[in-house]
Amino acid sequence: MINLDLQKISNKNILITGGAGFIGSNLAKFFADNQIKTFVVDNLSTGFFKNIEPHLDFVNFYNVDICNFNSLEKVFKDLSVSDT
Repeated sequence: MINLDLQKISNKNILITGGAGFIGSNLAKFFADNQIKTFVVDNLSTGFFKNIEPHLDFVNFYNVDICNFNSLEKVFKDLSVSDT
C-alpha cells in the first residue's frame, strides 16, 4: 500500500515513465482513483494502452520513447502549462 499525504501532492504534476506497464499503470490508477492529474509516458514496447485507458479522466497519455529528447519536449511543455 502506498502511504502518501495526498493533500501535499494534489496540486503537483505527477509524471510516470513506463506508465502503461504493470507497475506504472497501477501507479496511474492509484493517482486517478485519488483524482490527481497524472502524465504517463510510454512507448508501448512492453506496456499496453488498455492498462491506463479506464483512467484517462485523470491521466494524460503520451506514446513517447523517453530516449527521444525531441518527443519528450512536448510532454514537459504540457507539464509546465498545467502547472500555471
